[in-house]
Amino acid sequence: MKTCLIILFFYSLNCFASMDPSIEVWMGTSKNKSTDTVYEMPEFNWLDVKDEEMNFERSSIIFHHVEKALELLPRVLNSNEFKRGILDYTRKNGKKEFSRNFLWNEKDKKFSNNEILEIIFKGDEKSIPNTHHQMNLNVKMKKCSRLENIYKRKWCKGVIGHTLPNSSKWITVNWHFYKGYTAPAIVNNLVHEWIHLLGFLHGSRKTMGEEITYVAGRLAQQIAEKMMTEE
Repeated sequence: MKTCLIILFFYSLNCFASMDPSIEVWMGTSKNKSTDTVYEMPEFNWLDVKDEEMNFERSSIIFHHVEKALELLPRVLNSNEFKRGILDYTRKNGKKEFSRNFLWNEKDKKFSNNEILEIIFKGDEKSIPNTHHQMNLNVKMKKCSRLENIYKRKWCKGVIGHTLPNSSKWITVNWHFYKGYTAPAIVNNLVHEWIHLLGFLHGSRKTMGEEITYVAGRLAQQIAEKMMTEE
């Protein structure tokens, strides 16, 4: 019985640390965004991006897009546009906060937008402690076999990537989606999954699109697309 409970626990963490492409992300409304507002931006140390292990076939077009995403990531995350987007985020209910704004199951310790941004820039992954101000990336790609596409169909066709933040440093990404992704979409997924490694998990599907993982990922993608257009 104990073994079954442990398996169920790890399975639940896997479910709540994955990215679902069907989630509608709420980015707020134009009237909630204050990109024209002049205020003092909080001081943050530069967030460095460390591509520690990237298990992709180097001759593939996917690796080319991953390389570009890695080049974009530090510029995107350290941009004032990204910081401001997190600081100013407002939910559908008008509250200036994120859904599930706490780490793991510590529901009593709610974080403000500013505190969540501080957690992001501290970069203290649960499985890679004491590497502050670093986005440590260990990423491997999974391509489902024909048999897996049948008995693991939910993952193979419906999950972009997942992590096990309580026990692993790895981000597993899905070839099914990455084969069609350009660099900004990869930026989105890597930011999403990495924020899981900081300790944020998913909650109710009803408000999942207002969580920091989805919002930060989509915001990073939008900034990356703008940077590539300007290039």
